[in-house]
Amino acid sequence: MKRNINSRRIKGKLSLTEAQRRKVEQVQQSAPDASDIRQAQDAARLNDSIKAKLADVMQLLKAARETDGVSLRELEERTGMSRGSLSRLENGQGNPTIATLQRIAEAIGREVLITVK
Repeated sequence: MKRNINSRRIKGKLSLTEAQRRKVEQVQQSAPDASDIRQAQDAARLNDSIKAKLADVMQLLKAARETDGVSLRELEERTGMSRGSLSRLENGQGNPTIATLQRIAEAIGREVLITVK
């Protein structure tokens, strides 16, 4: 059985067709360089840091809710959010928006203040 191959080995080197050369160039041009990778890693670290801070805020709101004797069922009614969503947020899962944090805080008679230093 004879195979049709568009490239040939010449003295140990692979000879590519023009179409294959263009494809290799496209891949090389679209591949991220080291600075792109560093930027992506920095963004991921920043995102993780923000998520951790939001989880801390949700822990404070949960503690305030429990201190005030407000159940998740009551919070659900006051915010219009599902108990499952509220529970996940209180347990550090999810990524609440500032509006969501404010909505939850207002429902338990608190407010969220954001400080930029």
